[in-house]
This record gives sequence, structure tokens and C-alpha cells, in this order.
Amino acid sequence: MSSPVIIAASEVSAGYGRNPPVLHDISFSLRHGERLAIIGPNGCGKTTLLRVLAGIIPYRGTVHIRPADPDHPRAGTLIE
Repeated sequence: MSSPVIIAASEVSAGYGRNPPVLHDISFSLRHGERLAIIGPNGCGKTTLLRVLAGIIPYRGTVHIRPADPDHPRAGTLIE
């Protein structure tokens, strides 16, 4: 049996103001026990992606984040 998906993003796009989007149709899923590295040059959207996942900025697409304990969901902290 496979591990449950804890984060899933589908066709996510995001940007700032009237500027062109920094993220263009990003899709990925992360299962329990997996690790994800977000790497790239300056200005490629790493921080924007984390802000989308944290719910700090608006975006288009779908993001699902499963609470660590579905019976006791809690807010987390994003350290940048």
C-alpha cells in the first residue's frame, strides 16, 4: 500500500501584481516519507511557491495540504 499524499499541487500559477506570473502551471505531489528539494536560480519562483503553499498569496490552480493529524489539524510555521 502506498503512503498518503500530504501535499498536491495541480496547474498552479502565481505572480505579483500586474507582472507576468512567476509560476506557470506547476504540478507535483508529495507523499508521506518523501523529501522534496526546491532549487533554482534567483527569481525562478522558489519563494513564490512556498508562499502559495502557506496561503500567503493568491494563485490559480489547486493546492491540497493534508493535516499531519486529520483529527487534530493545526497551523504550521513557514520559515524562509
